[in-house]
Amino acid sequence: MKILLVCPKYVFTGYTPTGLVSIASIAESLGHEVTIVDMNVQRLPKELEYDIVGITGISLWKKSIIETSKIFKSLPVIVGGPWVSLSPYDALAIDSIDYVCMGEGEDTFKEFLEKYPDVADINGIGYKNGSGKPILNEPRPYIEDLDGLSIPAWHLLDLKKYRRFSLSSSRGCPFDCIFCAVHKFLGKKWRFRSVQSVLDEIELLVHLGVKHITFGDSNLTLIMDRFEKICDQIIDRKIDVGFDVIQGVRADKLTPIILDKMKKAGFTEIIIAPESGSQRVLDEVIGKKLDLACVEPVVKKCQEIGLFCGAFFVIGFPWETREEIDETLRFAKKLRSYGCSAYVGNAIPLTGTELYYRARDEGFLRFDGEKLEDVIHYLGLPRKVHCLTSPYWEPEEIIKICEKEKKRNLRGIYGSYSFHTIMSKFIQHPIRSIRKALGMI
Repeated sequence: MKILLVCPKYVFTGYTPTGLVSIASIAESLGHEVTIVDMNVQRLPKELEYDIVGITGISLWKKSIIETSKIFKSLPVIVGGPWVSLSPYDALAIDSIDYVCMGEGEDTFKEFLEKYPDVADINGIGYKNGSGKPILNEPRPYIEDLDGLSIPAWHLLDLKKYRRFSLSSSRGCPFDCIFCAVHKFLGKKWRFRSVQSVLDEIELLVHLGVKHITFGDSNLTLIMDRFEKICDQIIDRKIDVGFDVIQGVRADKLTPIILDKMKKAGFTEIIIAPESGSQRVLDEVIGKKLDLACVEPVVKKCQEIGLFCGAFFVIGFPWETREEIDETLRFAKKLRSYGCSAYVGNAIPLTGTELYYRARDEGFLRFDGEKLEDVIHYLGLPRKVHCLTSPYWEPEEIIKICEKEKKRNLRGIYGSYSFHTIMSKFIQHPIRSIRKALGMI
């Protein structure tokens, strides 16, 4: 079959559609002819002569995914990724979407291609019956042997059009942050690739001319000894490429030794995720169970060795008091004084997360159903309209605080660096530097 895999348009930041190249390698191994089109860097072919179209996307791309699917009215369309994993019935309700691939896609898509169009007994697949009724099959178990997956089909991308390439050395997250949707898509069990597998893919990317690699893991350093070995191998093999990790590493899974090795291995940027400056909110509201005392030493160490450090904070949980929000703002201010970018964003109740269900059940969900979907996904306003309420603050107050924090973050970042350091960061990563400073990422 001729298969077209599409990444829809979004606020493009230069990253590769890594999920699509992974899926493409599966299809190629079965003998299919595969084309990848990333609509952020190229146009769709004029002639859409394909047998199947696959589209990927996260929840915040919902509008773009739907609009893209409508282009292929006469073709069977299958959609995968976090959005359909969280809201499969919503996706199948769209006339232009015929199938959904829930959870990890490699094994499910392989079986889908092997059995298509007889997909009724494939775990992890949703489809429409003859009358158009959505049917969801049982979930597929998460992939245990990540080393057994095919090497991504990087050759199907025009590599010159990307600034950074995302590589995941592990999947899943064993922690319980109530606003996070990773559990629904990748599970709670943390599974990891071997050090050799990770290094082999790094060297392949470098051979293809890649200059900067992003680790996309949710918990890159969960087993610290393993991550140290990855850094050691990068250093020993003298791999000349830049790295970063921007998903929000746990500060309690970083040591001075690890940070030194990261710097020596070529890491230029690291993001940690304290989430709150209130220990009670971390423990009793968010469920992160992180000791705030471990955060400042990590930030200070990064400043000492010249490793750019950022931090994520989230405010506006219904059970969080105004005084606890102020604690977070003071903590963010303190981190900025050490040269750390401290982004403060509002909590978003994504459908399917614990935050959504708790807020809904306790009457703190400001919008629900289509209205919530419109604000978060279709209209793209999750940072402009706060969707939660509380007895302690007003929703509009949360948005105003976040807007002020964007400006403070900009002043904090550039107020703590020399002109030379600022310009070097800007020259290395111009778009990302601007977006990070403005609090857009």
